[in-house]
Amino acid sequence: MVTHEQLQLAVQKHYPTAKVTWSKPLTGGISATVIALEVVFPNTRPQWWVLRVYGEADYKSNPDISYDEYRLLKLVQSKHLSVPTPKAYDTSTELLNAPYLLQQYVAGRVYKSIERWNRTQKSRLVAQLSGINRISSTEDDLSFLPTQQEIIENQLESQIYNNRIFDILKNVYPYIKANTDALLHGDFWLGNVIWESDLITVIDWEDAMFGDPLSDLGKFRLETLWVSNMDEVDYFTQIYEHQMSKTSNFSMTYLPFWDLWGAWRLRNFASWFDDPATIQRMQKQYDNFVDNATKQLEEMNI
Repeated sequence: MVTHEQLQLAVQKHYPTAKVTWSKPLTGGISATVIALEVVFPNTRPQWWVLRVYGEADYKSNPDISYDEYRLLKLVQSKHLSVPTPKAYDTSTELLNAPYLLQQYVAGRVYKSIERWNRTQKSRLVAQLSGINRISSTEDDLSFLPTQQEIIENQLESQIYNNRIFDILKNVYPYIKANTDALLHGDFWLGNVIWESDLITVIDWEDAMFGDPLSDLGKFRLETLWVSNMDEVDYFTQIYEHQMSKTSNFSMTYLPFWDLWGAWRLRNFASWFDDPATIQRMQKQYDNFVDNATKQLEEMNI
């Protein structure tokens, strides 16, 4: 539990004239405690900020986690993409018993469906993803982020599952030719995109890493399928391919592998819902998605 006094100290460490006049915990945080703050400076209107207090497991595995997220947001902003503006960070555990990050609160709407979207909205959404994935490790320093290759190899080497998806991934991964390493959001889906009129802001960067951009696309495709249909998924994919075609040596060849990797990451989706009908529908879509990707990989004779 973070007290009001602690909130005040956390903000004033970086902004001595600021005063926290109101706060409220936000839901949805899993690996961090997230609190909305009303911050007032002398003779100015109140500002809305967010305080992210990192969980013990995360900051012990990466003591610089607050600084890393701060500079990641700065980097993405420098590419003219909309993310919450970072305000300050603290890598110590002195004030809140954990590192923390202060950032802008983003107001707007989160869509749960794309049923009534027009082509412009769809293109803008994919432009955010492709814009992120065009931030290349050859042009920008992403070395402070985890590497996708290490994460995948550790999972494939250390885990043994009686699961057809896992077996396919383990057999195929050594033979795929990855695209040039790029920035990955790690969890790009409708729930992490806030719309304010025509402006899109991408939030929740805690899973960011660098690796093959098709990894972001594969997971996004499955989660888009759950709120639409395969025709829409294919349409989003065509837009993404067109936008990423500006990237040298980019290839969509191994998308079926990354579809399966996305499906593997989302394999426990049924635990998110209580409605049997919803779970049954999503399971059917999931199985068809996996079957299609598996068939495409088999046809490649990798």
